[in-house]
Amino acid sequence: MISNACVFCGSTFGKDPKIKEDALELADKLSQNSIGLVYGGGDIGLMGLIARRMADNGSQVKGILPRPFVGPIQQDFGELILVDDMHTRKQLFLKHSDCFIALPGGWGTMEEVCEATTWYQLNIHKKRVVCLNTNGYFNGLRSWLDHAKDEGFIKHDILVFCDTVDQVIETIQTPLEVDNYGLTWKPFQI
Repeated sequence: MISNACVFCGSTFGKDPKIKEDALELADKLSQNSIGLVYGGGDIGLMGLIARRMADNGSQVKGILPRPFVGPIQQDFGELILVDDMHTRKQLFLKHSDCFIALPGGWGTMEEVCEATTWYQLNIHKKRVVCLNTNGYFNGLRSWLDHAKDEGFIKHDILVFCDTVDQVIETIQTPLEVDNYGLTWKPFQI
């Protein structure tokens, strides 16, 4: 059962208006399915749009924001957890969420998607990692992953690409079990 989804996305809106439409649809569908939001804590761009919409829908919204960002981009709704650094932020994303959903974004989004996927592979978590591939935004990443798999660097299709919000909602509610090297980790101490 998914109670909270961590959403990675841009701090801008990008150029394609469909991305903004999909972000709002995702916010509404998460709310309709009683799934709360865990996110980066900003009130700008796609992340602010989704968070504000979910807060307006009456959903639980939990922002996790590094202290250097306080002031310029912090949210003024839901719960805000302040942390000292980006590493603690990502550990709290993991602690407070049941899955990870990426929408279009830049460097931060890509880094978060890659780390969440790597953590799955290393058996640090067993939570879905999904990209909402609006108008093919993540096709380049998908192509690279296919190439890395063909070349023997990746064993499993851990990262899932969905073309619609409905596919995202269905995917996050379906468990994924792959062989993760049998590694065991101590829980994060935060």
